[in-house]
Amino acid sequence: MAPARQLWRRKRKIRSLVALCIETLAKNIEEASVEALEHLPVAILWRVYRYYVAEWSV
Repeated sequence: MAPARQLWRRKRKIRSLVALCIETLAKNIEEASVEALEHLPVAILWRVYRYYVAEWSV
């Protein structure tokens, strides 16, 4: 049987900085200005859109 510390490490999900930023931006999309969003790459905007739709769709 694996020690408790190893089991805890397996359950912990490590996320990238980009994923954290996308999640934060999607949660605060109402406060983001169009000028700020137009400088983001299209791939990042699509990820924000997909996160937003998945999180808040009913």
